[in-house]
Amino acid sequence: MGAMSSMMTSSARQSLQSAYDAVREQYDNLKDGSTISVPLELLNGFVAANQELLANRDLNVTVSGGSGTNYFVQNGVVMSGDGNVEGILYHGKNALYLPKGALRLSKMAMDGHAEDITTLVLPADGKPVDLKEALAESAVRTVYCYTAEQAASVTEQLGGTSITVSMLTYTEHGYIYYETTEGIVLVAVPPDLTTFDGTLGEAVAPVNEASALIAIADGAFAQCSQLQWV
Repeated sequence: MGAMSSMMTSSARQSLQSAYDAVREQYDNLKDGSTISVPLELLNGFVAANQELLANRDLNVTVSGGSGTNYFVQNGVVMSGDGNVEGILYHGKNALYLPKGALRLSKMAMDGHAEDITTLVLPADGKPVDLKEALAESAVRTVYCYTAEQAASVTEQLGGTSITVSMLTYTEHGYIYYETTEGIVLVAVPPDLTTFDGTLGEAVAPVNEASALIAIADGAFAQCSQLQWV
């Protein structure tokens, strides 16, 4: 995705704006599973401007005139159909949550975020991810894993480095989180959760102990179809 840093001409920007407008006008008419074809030089701008559309719908983005590779957007991550994480759209956050299906984190994806991202959370599908090259010059200090298989793979890849490999914590109520010196970061909640008031209480903390919720992960409520904030 060399287009990530490409400069656009005035004509290209106009073409890009037309593409944005066309997608917005047809938003309600796009069926899940549809594919949007975008010129390579406009790919990064198109995906960045339509994150909400692409993240909330089952839509594919492919490069026109290219290899036919499809790209998906989830949790601010641009990922190809074969599991390569090739871009990170947001910046300024210290945690990166890799989506399900991610099999490799490219070094190019981390470019420009080397000092921002200090925590990496692997995919919820529990599959190992190739990330040794991507983290070699990054500021990542902790990698959180869902499964022992992920943890073993990361430990082998990062042996000899100062990066800590830790397991996420599961509660009996179906919450998943990790804990920092500042407090708890909520990674996932039970899919049948219907209400949430911004606190955790006994859902995470041991009985009679307060839990300080300091952050909620991207996509933490993605599987909750009936959720209401109260």
